[in-house]
Amino acid sequence: MMSFFNPSSLIISEPIIKQKQGALSTRRVRCVCKKCNTGWMSQLENNVKEILIKIFNNTDFEINQNHQNILSRWFILKSIVIEYDTEPKSLVTSSDFRISLMNDTAKEDKSWSVWIGKHNEIDWRLERGRVAFSLRTLSTLSSDLIKRRNNIQSNCLGICNLFFISINTRDTSHFIEIPHDKMLNMKEIHPFNSSFKIIDIKNLIGHDMNEMRINILHKYCKYKYGGA
Repeated sequence: MMSFFNPSSLIISEPIIKQKQGALSTRRVRCVCKKCNTGWMSQLENNVKEILIKIFNNTDFEINQNHQNILSRWFILKSIVIEYDTEPKSLVTSSDFRISLMNDTAKEDKSWSVWIGKHNEIDWRLERGRVAFSLRTLSTLSSDLIKRRNNIQSNCLGICNLFFISINTRDTSHFIEIPHDKMLNMKEIHPFNSSFKIIDIKNLIGHDMNEMRINILHKYCKYKYGGA
C-alpha cells in the first residue's frame, strides 16, 4: 500500500508535447532488439490479431481468461512502447516487469490494472494517450522525486470500436485497486476477470473516454487516498 504525507500533495510532471510525422498506424518506435521483435513480440501480435478479428466479427464472442491475458499483455506492451516514445528518460515500468512480460509470468502482477470497453466514436478509431507524473510517497520521496522521475502512469488506446486503458506504478510495494463503478462500462482484464462478452458491455461515449484519458490518475489517487 502507498503511504502519503498529504493525500492531495502530488508533484505533476510538466507535459511533453511532441510533433510526430505520419499516422499512428505507421509509427515505428525503435526500442526493442531484433530477437524480441521477431520472437515473442511477433507471436503475441499474431495471437492478439486472432482474438481481435473474432471480437470485431462477432460481438457474441466470449472473452475467457486466456484471451484476457493475451489482450492485456499486448496492451501493456503497447503502453511500454508509448512510454519509450514519449519519456525514455523517465520510465515507470520496471526492468523486472518487462522481463516477466516477455516470459508471460506477469499474470498476477498488481502493479498494473488494464481495462477494456467498446465505443462507436469515430475520433477514437485509432487514437492513443498517456499521462504520467511523480506521486509523493514514503518509498519514492528520496529517490524518484529528487531525480524528478515519474512513478505512476496511465495509457489508453482506441482501436476500431475497442478502448483500452491502464494504470501502472513502478514501486512494487504499490498495487492498483479501482472500484468497478468508477470505470463506467469497462471490464478489467488484468488481473484477469471471469469470462464476458463484448456485446454485454454498454458503449462508452467520447466525453467519458476523454475524461478517463486525462483524469483517471487523479481520480484513482483521490479515491484511494483522498477518501472521495
